[in-house]
Amino acid sequence: MKQLDEEVKSNNRIYKQVKRTSDKAMYKSDDGIIEVFKIKIAPEAEIYGKKYPEREVYPGNEDFGKIAWCFTRNAEEAENKYNLL
Repeated sequence: MKQLDEEVKSNNRIYKQVKRTSDKAMYKSDDGIIEVFKIKIAPEAEIYGKKYPEREVYPGNEDFGKIAWCFTRNAEEAENKYNLL
């Protein structure tokens, strides 16, 4: 299965992986935004004629507050949430 990239573009920011396990991850942008989330698995699919294998995907906007959380420049809160997952 394809794992999340170490660098991801989301919502006009580039996030770099800080740490991860098999089921959770923490990413941080250059401007200090930290995102902590449970890793989502997307099933194998064909989208617009292109085939995609089963893969890990970065959370979408609809995931925040459910399986993903955003912290603005508060690394301690982000770390606490990561440890709770």
